[in-house]
Amino acid sequence: MTFSLRFPTAILLATAITLAGLGQNPPPQDQPIKVTTNLVEVRAVVKDKQGRLVTNLKREDFEILENKQAQEINFFSVTDVASKAAPKAAPAGEAGKLASAETPARTVVLFVDNLHLSDSSLLITKQALKRFVAERLTDDDLVALVTSGGTLGLFSQFTRDRRLLQYAVDKIGPRGGNRHSYFTPYLAGQVEAGAPDALTFAIAVQAQEDGMSGPRQLMENIVRGRARQMLAEATWERRVTLATLRAVAGRMALFPGQRVIVMLPDGFTLYGQGGSFDTGDLEAVTSKAAVAGVLIYSIDAKGLQPPSGFDASLSGPPLSSSQAQRFMNAAETDLQQPLNALARDTGGEPSFNTNDLGGAMRKALDDNSSYYAIGYYSPNEERDSKFRRVTVRIRGHAEYKVRAQQGYLPSALAKERKEAAARTPQQRFVQAITAPLAVSEIGIYATADYIETEADAAQVSLQVFIDGANLTYHDEADRHSFDLALVAMVFDASGKQVSAESTAIKSNLLPATFERGKQVGFRYTRRLQLKPGFYQIRVGVREVETEHIGTGAAWVDVPNLARKKLQLSSILLTDAVSLDHLTLLGKENVTLQVGTRQGIKGYRASDMLGFYLRVYPPDKGTFVYQIEIRQGDVVVATTEWIPVPQSVPAGGKGIELGRQFPLKGLAPGIYDLRVHVREASEKKTLEQRAAFEVAP
Repeated sequence: MTFSLRFPTAILLATAITLAGLGQNPPPQDQPIKVTTNLVEVRAVVKDKQGRLVTNLKREDFEILENKQAQEINFFSVTDVASKAAPKAAPAGEAGKLASAETPARTVVLFVDNLHLSDSSLLITKQALKRFVAERLTDDDLVALVTSGGTLGLFSQFTRDRRLLQYAVDKIGPRGGNRHSYFTPYLAGQVEAGAPDALTFAIAVQAQEDGMSGPRQLMENIVRGRARQMLAEATWERRVTLATLRAVAGRMALFPGQRVIVMLPDGFTLYGQGGSFDTGDLEAVTSKAAVAGVLIYSIDAKGLQPPSGFDASLSGPPLSSSQAQRFMNAAETDLQQPLNALARDTGGEPSFNTNDLGGAMRKALDDNSSYYAIGYYSPNEERDSKFRRVTVRIRGHAEYKVRAQQGYLPSALAKERKEAAARTPQQRFVQAITAPLAVSEIGIYATADYIETEADAAQVSLQVFIDGANLTYHDEADRHSFDLALVAMVFDASGKQVSAESTAIKSNLLPATFERGKQVGFRYTRRLQLKPGFYQIRVGVREVETEHIGTGAAWVDVPNLARKKLQLSSILLTDAVSLDHLTLLGKENVTLQVGTRQGIKGYRASDMLGFYLRVYPPDKGTFVYQIEIRQGDVVVATTEWIPVPQSVPAGGKGIELGRQFPLKGLAPGIYDLRVHVREASEKKTLEQRAAFEVAP
């Protein structure tokens, strides 16, 4: 196999990244209803008085009204989701594809709003998600796990593979922190709005929680400053969450079947700067969901709460006055309002005050095991900036309860369509790369590892895995070719673009390589030179002939070795065949994607697993390391603590650690290889992880 690669001068692409790296598998081939200029598609679930699903209705049984005006139903269908056995995992070494080629009846996004989750809520949410994935998903469900805080990267693909979903749940990291305080966003909003009683209560809270006291004017200035800062942070976090949610709803319009988002936050406020009440971003989400036919089920992850003002997790003694009770009750209602609106206005249901998060998630699927898709052409003017109310009724059955999207904002959607139409192909490509939810006309996955070598001055190895099944090939003599453009954009932790480079990839494949490439896909490898810091790398692949696009993302942490403290490189897993870690490093290349599924290295139980990493110790100290294999939270294999070699090689590239060991005895599944390193006399360890899969 030969490839020719062209490397034009690096180009700066002026854009800002909003959110975290997300990826997905391509949807199955399907022809869903397209959203045209004024086509509105509503998904309706109908229940009788006993709460049972009504599944035998016809087009003529439905009435649909927009702003109380009856509309002609132009499209109609009914779908029943059958329960099937759990999907089987694809064997190791195969490219990342759906476990089943059948068109799913439901497309589900499990949206973990970790920007608005306390640490305790996140732990409970992850436990509930793992049980839900194991027990409730069926072969009819195409599922992705998405976070607002952007901690998943590679592991946020649409898939039917439960093992990948379970592993993705394990990867969700905290972003919201511990939010327990009497100084709530609601109180901050009331302070900023100038409510005298709120100001007095805020001063009392400040004195209790921070032990501060002083003249009234000084305390007023302090709490006003705290209120402004809190609302600024709350506004940013709310906009990030809703922008992600809106983008997810928009992308789901291209997927088949019933479209459901299950959202899990602790709640968030609509208060903004100056104590104003901002619903614009919320209405944009519900408008997008209405036109895309997406239902949102919002579940308050806090569960059952103690009486307001008596939360043991709050600092200081309880504020038991009636005033404190009133502010805390109002604060809880404030957090629930947007969750209620997102669910009610999109045809889903909110869930509050329950510790059975799994039951609430199950209800979201059970409620949508039978649904009706209804489409009509709206008579509205695109310039209309008023919210259009949509109502669905059943003729002759006033007792039936109908849940469906409740409206949309024509002007916002028209503006978005106009802007999209005006973009050039290159602008659309860049927008796809930086969008919160990946485009998947070409299936790709990206990984990034911090690993230094003596061969170059770069620090990061970027790998892009490209699904070969959907590429367009041209035949000439006994060769087969494809033509791709690849763009890699690097952003730092603040979202500032650091660099962007474009690469052209042309293939010239022999017949045997061509057939194998279509089956397993291709892997592009490139080395990047980056300064110390935490980065997100957004990758896009565009097919030159068809303009088909695939996007993905990866995160990488480049340590600052000048700090002279114990630090580690990433773990590089060796190839299951060659056991040569150097095959992935060095010069840029494109090869067949062998032994990797959806970015996770795959092995058989009869294979040897090998790994390689580098340890960067401080000048003094004796260090030891331990190897551990886990499946979820269960340790399945471990070693004793092993001495780290004392001498650092010439060039200061760190101390090499590497071992090989058999996988015999490990059951099929996805595992974490963990390497722990510590100073021999201390207990605190530094850890690196790498995922791998053992195939059946």
